[in-house]
Amino acid sequence: MDTNTLLAKLKSKGIVTTKELVKCKISESTLSRLVKNGQLERLTKGLYVHPESTFINPEDFDFVFACTKFGKEAVIGGITALFYYGLIEQVPTQTWVIVRKGTRTKDRRFRLIGIDKISREGVIQKKNYKITSIERTVVEAFVYANRIGLRTAIGSMKTAIKRKLTTLNKVTDTAKKMKQEKALIKNWEAVIGAISS
Repeated sequence: MDTNTLLAKLKSKGIVTTKELVKCKISESTLSRLVKNGQLERLTKGLYVHPESTFINPEDFDFVFACTKFGKEAVIGGITALFYYGLIEQVPTQTWVIVRKGTRTKDRRFRLIGIDKISREGVIQKKNYKITSIERTVVEAFVYANRIGLRTAIGSMKTAIKRKLTTLNKVTDTAKKMKQEKALIKNWEAVIGAISS
């Protein structure tokens, strides 16, 4: 495949791996030249994207990048999901990603939440990334209150219910399905206070 045909093909694709490029019979020297000339962007080791890719919505780029980098199980969550749903105003400085425990990165663009088994409960599959549902996002704000802040968790619950984005029943039901009721029960007075004020 000649370079122009390859670049046209990559423009209509999302993030591609070195493995995929090797399948297209691209040599390392050609790959280096394409990156050097700005015809291909190297995101991190082994991941590339056409700078004018039409496949990825620019607003979703960080989410797609995170889920591609950390694998099929990776899910956008935490502070990033709270902001996505408009439950907090502060723009996150990192993309928060739920990953399998033991996953590491030195890349400061990401904040990892490592867990033993990633539950499929409350995970929404978007075009090319996954994100926690609004209910799971609120539940996990309480689960990870030591990292996120209890005040942020309470505020997100209050905002979600006041704006009628969800209900207390839906949130508690999700917590039960995830076996995370303790996080809500522990802060039950604060939860009730948040939705009644």
